[in-house]
Amino acid sequence: MDLISFTSAGREYAVDINQIREVIRLRQPTPVPDVANFVEGVINLRGKVISLINLRRKLGLEERALKKPTTSYAFPFLTQA
Repeated sequence: MDLISFTSAGREYAVDINQIREVIRLRQPTPVPDVANFVEGVINLRGKVISLINLRRKLGLEERALKKPTTSYAFPFLTQA
């Protein structure tokens, strides 16, 4: 299994590379009303609308200002109704 790893809040995480659609530079998201507090907004990725998730907020970790450049990972998440 090939993994891609990243660090957040001093902890290292790894994800199966087959679960990642692509790695992109962070883009300014378009805000979306009435969504969960960890959803920063959406971006347009080659004609597809992708939700931008704040992983620190989603995991309940301390928030901090972003360093430039910041990398984003595009995951093909499945959602449950």
